[in-house]
Amino acid sequence: MAKKTTKQVSDKAKTALCCLAAVLAAIVISVALTLKAHDTGANKINVSLGGFGYNITNGQAVPRTDSAATGLKDFLTMLAQKDVQSGCKSASYYVAAYSQNQQQVRLQYHCGTAPDSPMYAVKDAGLWKAIQPTGQFDAFGIPECSYVTHNSIDTKIAPVCADGGTNASPQYRVR
Repeated sequence: MAKKTTKQVSDKAKTALCCLAAVLAAIVISVALTLKAHDTGANKINVSLGGFGYNITNGQAVPRTDSAATGLKDFLTMLAQKDVQSGCKSASYYVAAYSQNQQQVRLQYHCGTAPDSPMYAVKDAGLWKAIQPTGQFDAFGIPECSYVTHNSIDTKIAPVCADGGTNASPQYRVR
């Protein structure tokens, strides 16, 4: 068996160190690019249609591409973009529930690091609009009865409401 010289071992060690340095450099560059993407706003807007974005076909969830789904997604994206332009570091909108006729949705949204807040949007004359004001919910996300009645919100997406607004002990009512 041939004896390995110190020069041969040293060349292999140099090669291994070079490979290790290249791998570490690639990892550092990858992490830096990922962090930069977050800082430059690549992920400032997050929109999810939840169950509204899928049809169940043959027992499988199939993403929807129809105008109802794309129209709602475009509307929510526009709301999120307005939030970011108004100073939110990021904005998210998520469809938590929707009416059977798909003309009303209950949303969860947030701006920056604020906690999620509930709101409703309705489709009126073919266009989506957010129901204002949005602060008509108690600490548990239950809407005020007068709010859902006045805006004709479907009982499927608002089955319970609170009488008494933000009082310390509102009365909850099944609609």
